[in-house]
Order: sequence, then C-alpha cells, then structure tokens
Amino acid sequence: LHRLQLARSDKKSAWFLRGVADFVENRGFGSYCGLIDSLAVAAAIDPSLFTTEILKVGIETKGELTLGETVVDRRQHFRWEHLPRGDVASDVDAERFFDLLLQAIA
Repeated sequence: LHRLQLARSDKKSAWFLRGVADFVENRGFGSYCGLIDSLAVAAAIDPSLFTTEILKVGIETKGELTLGETVVDRRQHFRWEHLPRGDVASDVDAERFFDLLLQAIA
C-alpha cells in the first residue's frame, strides 16, 4: 500500500524514497532500514508516535560481536550503573508514522 502511494506520486521526494527502499532491499535488508532517519525526524515532530522507556544505554566500542551496537540494560539485578540513562523508543505507531511520512513525501 505504501509503495503504491509512492509510485502514484510524481514528486521527486517520492521517487527518491522508492529508490532508497529498493537500494536497501537489493542488498538484503528490510526496506525499513532506509527509514531510520525519517523515524528520528518523526520523533521530533510528533513524540506521541512512540512508546518510550528510560533505560541505561551504551554504545559498544570494544566488543567483537557487538561493535557499534547500541546496548540497553533491562536487567533487574547486576545492572550497569555506570551507563547513562536515555529515553529509548520501544514501539512506534507504524500506521501513523507512514501517514505522516507519506503526507510529507508523496
């Protein structure tokens, strides 16, 4: 449905977003990978799109298997108290997000 809306649009921004989705999918990733920055912008525009929770958060800089990954500590015991707390998105109202995105793009 969303791809169809993009395909029907003659706007350059819709053409670009279709290209982004095709690009990431052709490399074996889900099309959502091309929307990560759009989600960040949507969070600034309408924070009510997201369910968030305060968690201890770190970016792994030394791990062999997790290098560059964002790591959160959800444990009740033995928590990493040295990590800063952050407001972390744990869910998104995807339909409202796509409505907002497509209204702006297509």
